[in-house]
Amino acid sequence: MSKCRGCGVLLQDSSPLELGYTMDIQSYLCERCFRLKHYGEYRNVSLTNDDYKKIIASIPKDGLVLYVTDILSLDLDFLSFFENVLLVVTKRDIMPKSLNEEKIRNYFLKRYSNILDVVVVSSIKNYHLDLLYKQILTHVKDRVYLVGNTNSGKSTLLNQFIHDYGEGEGMITTSMYPSTTLNEVRIDFSDFTLIDTPGLLGKGNLVYLLDKKELKMVTPRKEIRPKSCQVEGKGSLLVGDFVRIDYEAMKRSSFVIYVSNDVPIRFANYEKNTYRDRRCVQYFVDKGKDIVIPGLGFIKFMGNFTITLYLPYEVDAKVRDSFIA
Repeated sequence: MSKCRGCGVLLQDSSPLELGYTMDIQSYLCERCFRLKHYGEYRNVSLTNDDYKKIIASIPKDGLVLYVTDILSLDLDFLSFFENVLLVVTKRDIMPKSLNEEKIRNYFLKRYSNILDVVVVSSIKNYHLDLLYKQILTHVKDRVYLVGNTNSGKSTLLNQFIHDYGEGEGMITTSMYPSTTLNEVRIDFSDFTLIDTPGLLGKGNLVYLLDKKELKMVTPRKEIRPKSCQVEGKGSLLVGDFVRIDYEAMKRSSFVIYVSNDVPIRFANYEKNTYRDRRCVQYFVDKGKDIVIPGLGFIKFMGNFTITLYLPYEVDAKVRDSFIA
C-alpha cells in the first residue's frame, strides 16, 4: 500500500471519512491533500501528544536532524530531544536587510551544544539552500530527519530541495495551516534519504488559536515594513486584536514592531481596559532586547522600558537578544 506524497498517510479507497481516502488508488495524493493543493480547502486533523512522542522516539539518537524554525518565532521547544542538529532558520525574505545573520548563528551556537551549525535561508528566494545542502553532506551518514513546528516553512523548504536536488516527481503539500503533514514522508536524494515528519505543536504559539482569515493576516507574504514608535511616559498599543502592549519609558525612547504588514497597529487609550481581561505578563527590558510573541512577531527595544503584555491565555512571550542591527 502506497503513502500519500502530501501528508504521508497510507492511501485507501474504501472509507471516505477516514484519513488517506482517495477515489483513485493509483493517485499519489489523498483527497484531503488534493483539495488543499488545488482548491485551498483545509480540513484540520489533530495529532495527539502520544503521536508526537512516537515521532520523536522514532528518530535515532545519533541521527542528523534538520530543525526548522521561522525567523519571526524561533520556536525551539523540542530541540533538546535531539543530539545532532542543523538549525535551519527560514523566511529570510520577509526580514529587512539589516538582519544580522552571523549574530543569529553565534547566538544559538553559544547556547546549545547539540547544534552543529545554523543556516538562515529563504526557500522562496532560494537563498542559502546550496549552503544548507553542503552542510547536510558534511554531517550526514545516510538519513536526515526534517523536524519543525507547524507553520515554520518546513514543507516549503522541502519542496524547494526536491526541485533543486531531487530525482523525479514528488512535491509534498504545503499551506499556511497547521498540521498539513500527518505521517513520515520519505524522499530519496542522490546522497541521502530525507524523512519529513509532521509539524510539531509547540507551546504558546498564536497560530494554533486562529481561524483561516486571521492566519492569512498574521502570515507575511512579502518583506515586513517595521513600525517604529517613539514614545515617552505611559501609553498603550493594540497589535491587531491579538495583543495589547502597555509601555512605560522614563525618558523619550523608541521600539520597533515586526509583524505582518496586514496586522493593524494602533495607539489605544491607556486608561481604558481594552483586552486587560487577558493574561498579563510584565517585562523590564533593556536596550538591544526583543520580546517575541510566537506566531505573531517581535518587538525590538532601543531603550529601557517596563512592558506589560495582555495575551490570550494559551500564548507565551519570551525575551531574547536582538538580531536586528
